[in-house]
Parts: sequence; structure tokens; C-alpha cells
Amino acid sequence: MRSIRFALLVWLPVLVASAHGQKSQIMILGTTHFDNPNHDISNMAVDDVLTPARQQQIEKLVEAVARFKPTRIAIELPPSEQAHLDQRYAAYRSGNYALTSNERDQLGLRLAAKMGISQLDAVDYKSGPPGPDDAYDFAAYAATHGLQSRFEAFLAEGKQFAAGESTYLHTHTMFEWFQRANAQEYRLSNNRIYFEMLRFGDNKTNPGANWVGGWHARNMIILENVRRLAKPEDRVLVIFGAGHTFLLDQFAKESGYFDVVNTEKFLGYRIEDT
Repeated sequence: MRSIRFALLVWLPVLVASAHGQKSQIMILGTTHFDNPNHDISNMAVDDVLTPARQQQIEKLVEAVARFKPTRIAIELPPSEQAHLDQRYAAYRSGNYALTSNERDQLGLRLAAKMGISQLDAVDYKSGPPGPDDAYDFAAYAATHGLQSRFEAFLAEGKQFAAGESTYLHTHTMFEWFQRANAQEYRLSNNRIYFEMLRFGDNKTNPGANWVGGWHARNMIILENVRRLAKPEDRVLVIFGAGHTFLLDQFAKESGYFDVVNTEKFLGYRIEDT
């Protein structure tokens, strides 16, 4: 058995390398939720993006991202909603649908139409990790292991971060916020919150680590959904909540399946904004 395992470990990298060949290009664009459903640990407050000023700013942002020349656009919807997404996009292209304030509309549909892309791709994963829910309940663990103050400090830090981002967006253009949120340092800093979750656990029970493991698995599944759809000649733009971007970018690089394009390259263009 050990010899079989060793042979498998030696053989797998060779198999992966030979299977890749020509690679799709991929660029990850992190966004906030324009019509925030408050489902995240940290939730930004976003003002009305349908105002003329914000609409002009979004147009400028889309113009910058369009320089990537995407041939596919993957967005934060599960594949089960693909048919409804197709209907909505077709209605928009025919002039029978007004874009809502949701970022999937404002960025995804708008950019796809601009680029003449026939279909957007729903690639999210929302089914959740395996096992009972209490295996991931680090809040309950904190409450029963004398860590309530640490948990409250963890929540307070998240709220403080979201409040700071909300203030920044209220006082800056959409383009400026997207430049900020897609910088490599921002992504790294944003990802560090998940290491704080690891502190909610011990050698027997690790709900924090379980939760983070489920988060990693979700992002791996999202990336695999993209890989299944992408052809070697494709330039894939992935538009997801900013909390996903560090892992999606990292996994895309580590997989070897993609040529990963630095988002900052396209958001670094100096575009007049109001």
C-alpha cells in the first residue's frame, strides 16, 4: 500500500502537467455587494448605485475592466440559477430589462453586453460543507468555552472593517474603491480574518478550522466550475465578493490550469471619474 501511495504521489504531478497544455487566462475582480443582503460576517453599507453620479462611475469602471477583453464572465450565482440568468441577460440585451442595483447586473450584465458575450456563467457553490452544522458553529464553541469576549472582539473587528470600507466608498468614487479592494495587499489583509477563526477550537473540537476548511472548499469548487467551462483560448473574468478574491487568485495560480492576470494592471488606468 505504501508503494502504491508513493507511486501515486510521483505520478500525479506528471499527469497534471501533461493535461494542462494551453491555458485560459483568468482575472479575478473583487466587488462589494451593491444591494447588500447582510449575509456576511462583515457587511458594507453601500449608497444607492442607481444615482446618475454612481452610474457614471460604474460605466468608467466597466470601461477599465473591458480592457481585459474577456470572452467569458463568471459571476456569484450557483449553476442552478443559470437558466434564470440567461433569461435576464437576454431581456437586458433586447431592451426589456432595467438593471437592478445588484452588482451582478451592474457589472456582469453590463460588461457582457458591452463585450458582445452571448452568455454569463453562474459558478458559485452554496450547498455547504458536509457533516452536521454544529461542527462549524464556532460562535457556539466560544459561548461554551469561555471565549465569548474573544468572539465579540472578533465580530467588532469585522464591523469596524466594514464601517471603514463604507466610509471610504461614501467619500470616493466606485473606481477608487475597486482599485483599493483589488490591490494585492488589501486581498492579503482581508484574508487574514479567517486565521482569527482558527482560534475557536482545541485538539478535540475545531469548529473554526472546520468553517475555514469549508470556505476553502467552496472557493475550490467555484474555481473548478470555472475550469470546466473555460476553453484554452478564453479570457475569463470572475466577478465575486472581495472576500473570495485572495483564495480564488491563489488557487488559480497554484492549480496550473490558468494564466492569472493581475487585476491591478487594468484598474491602474487613469480614467476620469466624477
